[in-house]
Amino acid sequence: PMPDFSRSFVPKHDHSRLTEPQPFALRSDRRGAEKEKEFASRVEKQLKEEEKARHYQANPIRHSLDMNHSSSSSSYTQQPLTETKPFNLQSDVRHEVFQSQFHERVTQELDDESSRFSSFHARKAPRTTSDREGVFAPQRSSKPLTEVQNFEMNVDRRTRQRAAFDQVLAEKEAGLEARRRDAEERRMEEEQRETREMRKSMVVKANPIPSSVYNASFEVHRSTKPLTEPTSPELRVSTRGGRTAAR
Repeated sequence: PMPDFSRSFVPKHDHSRLTEPQPFALRSDRRGAEKEKEFASRVEKQLKEEEKARHYQANPIRHSLDMNHSSSSSSYTQQPLTETKPFNLQSDVRHEVFQSQFHERVTQELDDESSRFSSFHARKAPRTTSDREGVFAPQRSSKPLTEVQNFEMNVDRRTRQRAAFDQVLAEKEAGLEARRRDAEERRMEEEQRETREMRKSMVVKANPIPSSVYNASFEVHRSTKPLTEPTSPELRVSTRGGRTAAR
């Protein structure tokens, strides 16, 4: 039969067959909770120790009298205070001697300078023109006058030396170039000569027939050798035939 497509299919749900999950407890969850509690207690303990270490309190300084009383209270006697005495060092004595000598030397130098400046004497006035004999009169020099001569600078001298050196170098290079060109020309001529000789030697020329061949009289003579006599070969055909027949 044909299905009826006019009615739509509506599924029916069976609620009685649904799975109801039940709570369950795993050992791993219990172990995890214990581990977390243990880790939290360990972290809290470590934080307390760090906090205690940050707030450090030093012990108070004990007095020497208290220490003496604590160590031996029965045999305690008060000791007199230490009295300082001045030192008698050799360096202090040498320093005092040096200071006294230094002051004496400075005082002596100051006295000498004051006495030297206080006893100043001016020089005598020079002789004037009234005293003709004592007046300085310059005399004419007997030396000849300076003759001006042409001077030569090192730059000009080095320039001429460099020009001469360059000329010698150019001549040397020209000579080397001329010898090199002559050697090249001789080499080219030698190669051309060898090439011509080689070409001449490669041309094949037959030797001419001597004139004695044409002029000589040629006569034909009968040969004196005997004629060739044929002989029968020694074949082994008959022997092989006999062996085949015997088999």
